[in-house]
Amino acid sequence: MRLKQILLEVAAQAISSLIVLSQNQIEVKMDDTSVPNLVQLLDSSTQNTAKKYAVSCLGSHSPSKKCKKLMISYGAIRYLKKLTEMDIPGAKKLLERLERGKLRSLFSRK
Repeated sequence: MRLKQILLEVAAQAISSLIVLSQNQIEVKMDDTSVPNLVQLLDSSTQNTAKKYAVSCLGSHSPSKKCKKLMISYGAIRYLKKLTEMDIPGAKKLLERLERGKLRSLFSRK
């Protein structure tokens, strides 16, 4: 079990390093499973340490409407509320971005 946690952290750290390039951001956006997998890494009930890297990756994708919708639909807001209480860097800012987009979408519906 510990090996799996280490591998998750290393993978999340690698993705957060690669996402700096815009070409790589596009590749991650194109993959339909990448955002849901990153949202799963936010789960605070598991003892993973990849949360901060997942928050960083998702934060770089937050300007994209498609990615925001995916994050919200997979429960990122619930996870981010818990991570904000745990003082994970970047969690509060990402939570505010997602909630702001959610609020706007409520008012724009006809």
